[in-house]
Amino acid sequence: MKDAHAEIGVIQQAYSSGKNAGADMSMTVAGKDVCGFCKGDIAAAAEKAELKSLTVRAIDDKTGLPKNYYWESGMKSIKEKK
Repeated sequence: MKDAHAEIGVIQQAYSSGKNAGADMSMTVAGKDVCGFCKGDIAAAAEKAELKSLTVRAIDDKTGLPKNYYWESGMKSIKEKK
């Protein structure tokens, strides 16, 4: 966990609090996009945390425009909402 990005830490905190099983969760990544490495790791963490779904709001690194991702149980990676 000490080398994990903040998104993984947030999911871990929700899991540790015991309030996540079957829950819909959302988070915001302040001022930047989700890195490619984290897209699969976020999905794996959400699955292990027994979340029902996850929404991640971020900012596109190239355009500076808002970007939204989603994950639902069983998905291997978060996907961009179009």
